[in-house]
Amino acid sequence: MRTMEEKVSMRRLFLLCAAAVTMIAAVTSAALGADAVLGEATAAIRDTTDKILAVIRDPELQKPGTETERRDRIRRLCDERFAWSEMARRSMGRNWAKLSEAQRQEFVPLFTGLVYQAYMDKVADYKGDKIVYNGEQVEEGYSTVSVAVITEKNTEIPVQYRMIKDKERWVVYDVSIEGVSLVNNYRTQFSEFLTNSTVDKLIARLREKQPQGAPAVPAS
Repeated sequence: MRTMEEKVSMRRLFLLCAAAVTMIAAVTSAALGADAVLGEATAAIRDTTDKILAVIRDPELQKPGTETERRDRIRRLCDERFAWSEMARRSMGRNWAKLSEAQRQEFVPLFTGLVYQAYMDKVADYKGDKIVYNGEQVEEGYSTVSVAVITEKNTEIPVQYRMIKDKERWVVYDVSIEGVSLVNNYRTQFSEFLTNSTVDKLIARLREKQPQGAPAVPAS
């Protein structure tokens, strides 16, 4: 039987996930205006955004019976841009060393499924928010892309994509919304949960949240 502390901790974890991914969805669904010349990492974010918008707006994919295909296409685009394994590892922090190879192989796709399901739940709320690119900072294979999301109410929300160069492509390993890191939030929640519980119980809880039909192996 789960303790009250376990229940509260995992409930907070899920709520933080939903709140953070709501902002990620807002960025991804932004209507893009004219921009200055973009750096490589920023251009990568914009490229993925354009492709996801094309899927969302495709009239053929809005017809009844096309939901699975639409979700699959968006998932593949997200897999190309998000370093799920790196995000999962960083979210576990020092606790990552406690996981066996078998546990890691199960944890990463479950973590990915949790984040992706929350993301897809928000894609349906696309309202055409505007996005402004404010530049990027690059240092030794890492980049931070700064953007601002302008909502319907003209509220500006700062978002930063933290990216790493994987061979010849830039991939996202963390997203910060108004200064709050998605990875740090998960790390805090996982750490609190594991203080009074076990890795197997954490994996079991994530398994309960796993969206039906999610791919077994995420992109690295």
